[in-house]
Amino acid sequence: MTKTPAPPPRYTDAIAHFRIEDEIAKLQGDPATGINACIECCDRHTGQNRLALRAISAGGELREFTFDDLKDMSARVGNVLKQAGVGRGDVVAGMLPRIPELVALI
Repeated sequence: MTKTPAPPPRYTDAIAHFRIEDEIAKLQGDPATGINACIECCDRHTGQNRLALRAISAGGELREFTFDDLKDMSARVGNVLKQAGVGRGDVVAGMLPRIPELVALI
């Protein structure tokens, strides 16, 4: 016998049960002293082969990226910037069209 998966929570239910304290407790960092967006948004989901992004190119090609893919892209960008002499606290602007690789610059 196949189990029927539970339906996703309704938006109104999610709002009714939302507590900011619960969400803050899930963070690796502390909002009062600073959090690392890369860790909070990406790195904590690596190692699970979880899909992070689906993108369709202008030519209609579907591309899929896991959280591990995004972490690897970001690390490559970081290494290029480091080799160029960019250090902690330096400001860098990334000029790319809205393509998946732009995520690695954020």
